[in-house]
Amino acid sequence: MSSNQLLHFVSFTQSKENGYKQTDKQIKEREINNITLPEDCISFYFYDKILKIKDNGTENNLDNEKINISNTYYIGKIYNRDDVINELGENATILSDMEEMLADKVVKVKGNEFYILGSEDLVISPNKVNFKSKTPDYERAF
Repeated sequence: MSSNQLLHFVSFTQSKENGYKQTDKQIKEREINNITLPEDCISFYFYDKILKIKDNGTENNLDNEKINISNTYYIGKIYNRDDVINELGENATILSDMEEMLADKVVKVKGNEFYILGSEDLVISPNKVNFKSKTPDYERAF
């Protein structure tokens, strides 16, 4: 009879000159304080995959399906509608995106990009991040 082993991963979104890069890394545990962020990281989330182990103990293929996907953690600053208007003006595209998605808040990340925040998303202030050390505490967006 075969067995399964649950493996943990973190997926980083990194800002690059010509766009974004997604990097996945296997980790021992899904603990925010035990990961080190890449210097150009703008967000990350945790997920798991199942490793199927054959009866003889050899590893079978890793299931490609991501399961147990966590909230997204953004490194940036939370903005409400008024904050966006004060910084970008009343014709900012992100305002129509906020209206369309019924979103009250967005996050501004490195590179001055704005992302709509979901009700479960979390935000880490860039002032609290030392990218060469462990990840700091976070705050809920809502």
